[in-house]
Amino acid sequence: MSKGKKILELIVPITIIGGFLGAVQDILAPIGKFGVWAGLVFLCLAIALYFVPEESKIGERIKKMSEHWKMPLIVSLLIISVSVFICTSFSSKNVKQGGKGILVEKMPIFIEIQNKIFSLVKETNEIVKDTNLTVKDNNIRIKTTQLGVEETQNDVKVILQNTKATATQTLAELGYSVANSWDFYRAIQETSGSELVEVLNYFKNAKLKLNRQETVYPYLFTSDNERNNALLRMPKYANLIHSLVILDIPTEKLITVFDVFTESEHLKSPVADFYAHESLNPNRNPAGYETLHPQELLGNNMSNLNRSLISYPLHRMKKDSTKRGGYSLLHTAAVLGELELIKQLIKRGHNPNLTSISGYTPLALAIENENLNVADLLLDYNTVDVSMNENVALEISLLKALDGYYPMLETKQPKDNPYLKVAKRIMNKLEKRPEHVIEATESIYRSHIGLVEKLKEQYEPGTYYFEEYTQHINLGQNYLNALRTL
Repeated sequence: MSKGKKILELIVPITIIGGFLGAVQDILAPIGKFGVWAGLVFLCLAIALYFVPEESKIGERIKKMSEHWKMPLIVSLLIISVSVFICTSFSSKNVKQGGKGILVEKMPIFIEIQNKIFSLVKETNEIVKDTNLTVKDNNIRIKTTQLGVEETQNDVKVILQNTKATATQTLAELGYSVANSWDFYRAIQETSGSELVEVLNYFKNAKLKLNRQETVYPYLFTSDNERNNALLRMPKYANLIHSLVILDIPTEKLITVFDVFTESEHLKSPVADFYAHESLNPNRNPAGYETLHPQELLGNNMSNLNRSLISYPLHRMKKDSTKRGGYSLLHTAAVLGELELIKQLIKRGHNPNLTSISGYTPLALAIENENLNVADLLLDYNTVDVSMNENVALEISLLKALDGYYPMLETKQPKDNPYLKVAKRIMNKLEKRPEHVIEATESIYRSHIGLVEKLKEQYEPGTYYFEEYTQHINLGQNYLNALRTL
C-alpha cells in the first residue's frame, strides 16, 4: 500500500481526534491555553518520531502496533497539530471580542459543559485561596511559637547561668572550687548525708564535668601502699567518677554521687597507651618475683605491647594493641577488689560482661590482679558470661596458674592452685570445652618446662640445683596433666 493511501485511511481518525481537541480547546478557551499546549504536544511527538530510525527497536515496536509507520503516522500527527492550532486561533479571537467560544455560542450543550467547568474551577480556586490563607496563618503561628520558644530558651539560659554563678559562688563560700578536682574529692570526704547531697548539687549546678581526665600515677595514690601497688595495674588515666573508686570513697557515698549525677555511673574511663606505671609487669607471683611474659616465652617482640596477660591472646588473634582503658566501674572495682561496690553496681543493673578496649571483662581483670574473692563473687552470678571475648577469663586464669611453680619458689601442686580452681569453675559454666584456649595455654606450659630443662642442663646430677630443677620439671608435667583433664 502506498504512503498516500495510508494517509487517506487515517483521515477519519485524524478528523475525529482533531475535532475532539478543537471542541475541548474551544470550551476551555476563556480560562486557559489548552489548544496551544495540545498542538505543541502533537508537533513535538511528530518531530521526535521523525528522528526515530525505522529499523530501530522503537521503530519495530511502533510498526507492530501500526502498519502506518513511519511517514503516514508523522503526517497525521502534523495535521492534528495544525488543526488544533487553527481552531485555537479562531477561538482565541472570539474570546478577545467578548465571546465564550465559537462552538459554545452555537451549541447549548457546550454552554452547559463550560458553565460546569467554570464553576468547578472557581470552587477549586477558592479552596486553594482558603488553603493558602490557612497556611499563612499557620506560618504566623509557627513563627510566633518559635519566637516564644527562643525567648523561653533565652530565659532558661539566663536562669542556668545565674544558677551556675550562684552554685559556683556558694561552693567558694564553702571553700571548694568547681575547677579543682581535689576540692570535689575533699567535699565528698568531708560531708555526708543531706549535707553531701546539697554539696553535690552545688557541683552539679556549677557544671562539674565528671569525665574530666585525671592521671592515676602518682596523683591518685594514697598512704595505703598495698592499694597503690594495685593502682599501678590501672591504665594511666581515669576520670573523676573512677577516681572516687581509686581513692577508696565508701560505697554508700558513691551511690549518692550516682543518684545526684545521673548517668555518671555509666561513664567509662579514658583510653591510654600505658598502665599507671609504664614499666610494670603485671604477671608477678605472690612472692614478688617476675616470671617471663607468655609473649617472651614464645620469642615474640614485646617492645610495642603492654605487659598484660591479654597481650598473649590478642597476639594470637592478630589484634595486637597498646590501647588500655575504656573501663566500666565494674572493671575498676574488679582491679581494686571492691566487693561491696561490685554487688551494688550489679544490683543497679550494670552489665558484668562489658569488655574494656583491649578485651578484658571484669572477671578476667579480677583474676589477673589476683582478686580471687572478686572472681568467686562474679562467678556466683548467672548473668556473668564466662565465654566473653574468646573465653578471656579462662585463659587469664590458666596463665596466672603458672606462678604456682615457676620460677623455683614453692612446691604447689595443681590441686592446690587457686587459679586452676577458678578455671575449673569457669569450665563448669561453659557449654563447650574451648580447645583452642587449652592448646594455647599448653604451649606456654611447655615453654616454661623447656626453659627449666635448659637451666637444669647447666648442673651435674646430684647437685642441689639439678635436683631442684628436676622437681620443678616434674611439677610442670603435673600441671600439663591437670590442664589436659580440666
